[in-house]
Amino acid sequence: MVQDRTKDGLRQRLTLQLKKSSPIRFTRICQANKPQSRILVVVHPLPTVLYSGSISSLSTRYVSRMTESLPFGKMNIVFVASECTPWSKTGGLGDVVRDLPIELAKRGHRVMSIQPRYDQYRDGWDTSVVINVPIGPKGNTTEVRFFHTWAKGVDRVFVDHPVFLEKVKGKTGNKLYGPKSGVDYTDGPLRFAILAQAALEAPLKVALGGFPYGEDVVFVCNDWHTSLVPVYLKAH
Repeated sequence: MVQDRTKDGLRQRLTLQLKKSSPIRFTRICQANKPQSRILVVVHPLPTVLYSGSISSLSTRYVSRMTESLPFGKMNIVFVASECTPWSKTGGLGDVVRDLPIELAKRGHRVMSIQPRYDQYRDGWDTSVVINVPIGPKGNTTEVRFFHTWAKGVDRVFVDHPVFLEKVKGKTGNKLYGPKSGVDYTDGPLRFAILAQAALEAPLKVALGGFPYGEDVVFVCNDWHTSLVPVYLKAH
């Protein structure tokens, strides 16, 4: 059954596009009340497709590339943490940020975790997405780059900035937060303020699987390092 909440003719045009060269059976389409003409398409037997863009540019080939999209009614979940096993770990936090997103992804949610890029991880690829986040006195910004890998159904996004990468030479080990156990880096608040700002931008700016997560996300913040995420979110 089709529940058509779109303008006249939109459903018919999309149906024709999907039928041109694909066996995908069209089951539902509705236009979300969101900016940028966001279109939600549910196809069977594939999972739901969340497509952001104009209907005229939506093609069967594009839909076919979106087979890892979230099923209808599922959530976009973004974990933000200062560490994630196996890329970075000092204790149990890294294990939680590794395991919990995987379990949520198995239940059909679209899941991302965002953590600093402390090292040059072999499986972390440069997304070529570079942004400037506000930091310090009004008007000051700093450049941040995003790296990405896909592992066990989860998008792993790494925030690349000198305050993370240049702190540790070689293996990070237990030097994520200070040069030795019990001693923190003096710029810790700055480092994790940058992480928080970047985490808010990643779902909007980094297109993973062909399209970004967008604004409709649930942030899961872990430990004090990410405590500024809800503060910045509320402020903006």
